[in-house]
Amino acid sequence: MNSRLRVYPDTNVCIPYYQSDLLFYLATEGFFHVLWTDYLRNEVIRVVARRAQKVGHDRSVQAARSQWAAIAQYFAQYRIDPLDYAPWLEDLTGPDPDDYPHAAAAICGHADALLTQDIRGFPVGDLAPHGIQVQSLDAFLVAMSAGLRGEVRQVMRQRAAQFQRPEMSYQRYVQVLSQTLPSFVDQITRAGQD
Repeated sequence: MNSRLRVYPDTNVCIPYYQSDLLFYLATEGFFHVLWTDYLRNEVIRVVARRAQKVGHDRSVQAARSQWAAIAQYFAQYRIDPLDYAPWLEDLTGPDPDDYPHAAAAICGHADALLTQDIRGFPVGDLAPHGIQVQSLDAFLVAMSAGLRGEVRQVMRQRAAQFQRPEMSYQRYVQVLSQTLPSFVDQITRAGQD
């Protein structure tokens, strides 16, 4: 395990729930560290609330708040203060100023990777000089788990067994994750057939 590896997730990596949960659960198991900010937490909750309002699911907002309360407590040492990353904001050039706090926090937190589904939203020229790769969560998990497939699969089995509402088998968990992390799930499930 490379417990020194540091990643910063974009909002779109923190939604949907099971994808986000896997990211943070793997971090609790020591595979890497996840950096975060209040800005990220608030943006995730805001997006979940907006989506919930469209479909009438208030429970998802409460679930997001509960998840982030747990993240804030468990990963307190990886929170990046806005005063610390503010100096980096003025030098960023991406197409969406709403993404600048994510890039600035990744720089400030000495992230190895900024994880996003919007690769083009984070110009390489802004982040590469700081040693930060911009990649999808799927690509990151494939690379991270390449030599650790058995260990990662075991942790995923543990996590699936912990879900209560609804209960979830490992097979169902993998099926749900395959919708957003197809290459990673393919790698992990193929490894299980060895």
